[in-house]
Amino acid sequence: MKPSLATALGLPLAVGAALLAHRFVLDLELMGWDSYPLIAASAASSLAELLTSLTQELMGGRYPEGSFYRPVTSLLFSLDHALSGLDPAAYQRTNLALHVAGVVAVFALARHWLGARAGCVVAALVFAIHPLQLETVPVAARRADMLFTLFLVLALRVQPLGEVASWWRLCLGALLVLLSAASKDTGAVALPVVAAALWLLPASGDAAARSRRCARRAALPALAFGLFFALRTSVLGGIGGHPGSSVFSGALQGVLSAPDFARSLLMPQPWSVHPPLDALLCALLAAVLGVGLAAGWGRGGVGSELEEPRPAPARVAGFAAFWILCLLAITGVSGERAAWYAVPFLPPYALILGLAVDAGAAALRGHRAGGRARAAAAVAGVAALVLLTSHLRFSPLFHSYPEWQELSRQERGFLDRFTTSVSAARPGTSVTVPGLPLGTGAPLERVGVRSALCLSDYSVEAYAELALPDLPLRVLLRTTAQASPPTPGLVTVDAIPLASPVLRPAPQGAR
Repeated sequence: MKPSLATALGLPLAVGAALLAHRFVLDLELMGWDSYPLIAASAASSLAELLTSLTQELMGGRYPEGSFYRPVTSLLFSLDHALSGLDPAAYQRTNLALHVAGVVAVFALARHWLGARAGCVVAALVFAIHPLQLETVPVAARRADMLFTLFLVLALRVQPLGEVASWWRLCLGALLVLLSAASKDTGAVALPVVAAALWLLPASGDAAARSRRCARRAALPALAFGLFFALRTSVLGGIGGHPGSSVFSGALQGVLSAPDFARSLLMPQPWSVHPPLDALLCALLAAVLGVGLAAGWGRGGVGSELEEPRPAPARVAGFAAFWILCLLAITGVSGERAAWYAVPFLPPYALILGLAVDAGAAALRGHRAGGRARAAAAVAGVAALVLLTSHLRFSPLFHSYPEWQELSRQERGFLDRFTTSVSAARPGTSVTVPGLPLGTGAPLERVGVRSALCLSDYSVEAYAELALPDLPLRVLLRTTAQASPPTPGLVTVDAIPLASPVLRPAPQGAR
């Protein structure tokens, strides 16, 4: 692909693919266990209420399994609610807009670091249509992952890597690091990732000079992050997080989970009905990419004679690996694992595939390198194209995923039954509402959405707080034949869940 063509058509192609693949979300209800609690906690009718909500724990303490502080995410929910109330389409439009913004940011970063070649188009397209995006784009509650990833990519794009650093780029970079950390707790990874870019990617200077330059330019982002961390600690009364969070052992466990995340990135949907075979193919593809990039972009490798004012491809590949390592560690610290936690890994993964395609193209053009290096780079490029083809094949562009539409239909039916039942009930009585759709989840050996969560008891209680604010009630998840006893002064709702291969419901006692 010629540079001019990549520049002219690459971004529209990636954005168009993202919109076509995920336009179905505009017709969905507000799904995800945490969506309604996030809206209820963030809803504000005045500036004073808005400021108060931004200084409170995430979901106002409604989340039953941990304590977090994400003011940027809460602010976006406040704006959605102020503009559109409970209209699901408004929240879905915001999520889709965030996804498109992420595609633009990844393209801009890849174009800046890889140049106007096919690799920047491949990187943006991978981010746009990767099947993992099905775990986040349809769910308003998961926009925190989209936000912190977007701000991190933008922070990397604005970092000055040359000898001269303008003050506005340094200030903007610090603000973006702050926004990343304030969007989701794992956004704390933004600071070490940006610092690594400042140290590793510039072309000039020995180790000592790089360290001094990195320290100067990372000082402002570090100050911004430190101030936010102090505010977060004050709001939560401590570090917060999940009860199982652990810094050192958790980070180690996260790094050791690298094969699982590699599987999520390279093979999010199975290629065969035999998981061991898919795991072997996944390991082989990862090895081919690694060896091919090392040979194709290493010292004396393909394209090493190109002198361009952008980071050397070998440095970009090494930086992408460090970025992934940081994400593994911070995800392990959280003490939890969910399918959508792999989505923030997509930008560095997309860069790696873009680099592999460019290395393979350079090898085919016969740039100076040994025969083995050219062969390895060419094989890596082919592997990257195979992976891109697989991601396209299993994207919503070419494969139907009915889970979200079916859950949306079930949610609308349940909420209609719920509203009808509780509106006619008096405080001090109990009602039973059947058909609560917890969600579903496809196992690794089957094509599907891994974590399609819909509603839980605290989701419905938050919905009632928003839609029926004058009715005092509590919602209980009933999993036995025995009805819950009534509570004086409240309407007690027994929500009977549909059978589903879903994660366990949040425990009542944890609330």
